Amino acid sequence: MITVSVITKQYGKRIAVEDMTFDVAAGRINGVRRPERCREVEHHAREVIEVLMSRRISSTVGSIDSVLVGRRRSRPDSAAQVARTARLKKTIIRREAVMRSQRQHAAMGGDGNSTATAGSTMRAIVQDTYGSAEVLRLARIIRPKVADNEVLLRVHAAGLSRGSWHLMTGRPYLLRLGFGIRRPKNPVAMGDVAGTVVAVGSAVTRFSAGDEVFGFGKGAFAEYTAAREDKLARKPVNATLEQAAVVPVSAITALRAVCDVGNVQQGQKVLITGASGGVGSYAVQLAKAFGAQVTGVCGTTKLDLVRSLGADHVIDYTRDDFADGVHHYDLIVDIAGNPGLSRLRRALTPTGTAVLVGGEEGENLTGGMGRQLRALALSRFVGQRLTGFIPKESSIDLERLTDLIEAGKVTPSIDRTYPLDQVPEAMRHLAAGMARGKVAITV
Repeated sequence: MITVSVITKQYGKRIAVEDMTFDVAAGRINGVRRPERCREVEHHAREVIEVLMSRRISSTVGSIDSVLVGRRRSRPDSAAQVARTARLKKTIIRREAVMRSQRQHAAMGGDGNSTATAGSTMRAIVQDTYGSAEVLRLARIIRPKVADNEVLLRVHAAGLSRGSWHLMTGRPYLLRLGFGIRRPKNPVAMGDVAGTVVAVGSAVTRFSAGDEVFGFGKGAFAEYTAAREDKLARKPVNATLEQAAVVPVSAITALRAVCDVGNVQQGQKVLITGASGGVGSYAVQLAKAFGAQVTGVCGTTKLDLVRSLGADHVIDYTRDDFADGVHHYDLIVDIAGNPGLSRLRRALTPTGTAVLVGGEEGENLTGGMGRQLRALALSRFVGQRLTGFIPKESSIDLERLTDLIEAGKVTPSIDRTYPLDQVPEAMRHLAAGMARGKVAITV
């Protein structure tokens, strides 16, 4: 017979005791005969405790003082049971630490709108599972610690991208191999940030406290984030923190597609599909900066934006077909991700290059990767070059973009700005395809 007791206290006063008794021999749980549920008693006890803990802790901040677990057993634990019990105790200790920190913060006069102080908590947008914008919620969590090669940033702004949507939904499913199979490994999604350095690791040499930087943070939608030194660069002097925050992933993707992989040359004819989005708004400006004649493809309501970015010609995809056989391009940067390979080839010159960036309409398992693989295979047998690439998070590319922004050749285009607690609404705006350029989050 095994009894698990979960004792919940609030500020030192016991408020609840819940018991669950397992009679293994009789196959009963709390007196109800359920032999199939008694095969792994320790496993069930652990499940019950975790459910109770998650239910309590997801309520009001500071509502739990401690969770104590007691057991009476008729025989010694096996090695596996001892290991599971040890893991459970570590989980309880971690949760107790979070609650203790929250109560200390409240005692110091902290509230949901205050900024974090040393050793306290911080506000962040977290998610415990994959799904739509409803899985995102504002919470108070422990401030991150930094490794030797990292810096701690006070985040002033973050950038929203299609990558943020993929991390939220967990699609394509192949992505979950790196970010968590059943739920996100990191409850605060990584992404683009801009802010001020408040602390540096012992191995950091390029930055010091007070520097304004931008780049890739381990948790973007939070008041503080840790970031590796080699994934940050100094903020362009002529850009605001909000503008800097919407640069990293989209602008680097455009830079690699147009310049590094596409190898754009002065005087070439360049077609950019999805020209009004985050990556597209940078791709148009970069192609123009390197002397190309640019045609942008977008919807009716965004034609004016693409013209303002410097496009020489615009095509409304709801009315005209860029692959009509009349016009041909030396380079196509396909960010929209939905044209078939035959359409792209029809719009290319006989020796032209198509760089496949987007793949939003791909199937759930691999997303647009399948189309890119087919393009690479086909490219071996035709005169045209069909290719793709995987973006890299690099301070070198961030510094290249800093030079272009400071030279006035590239300007971040921000559609809307949302406060931290409205990240779910910002995500819905992005997912609906309504964004013109980039969306920024202020913290």
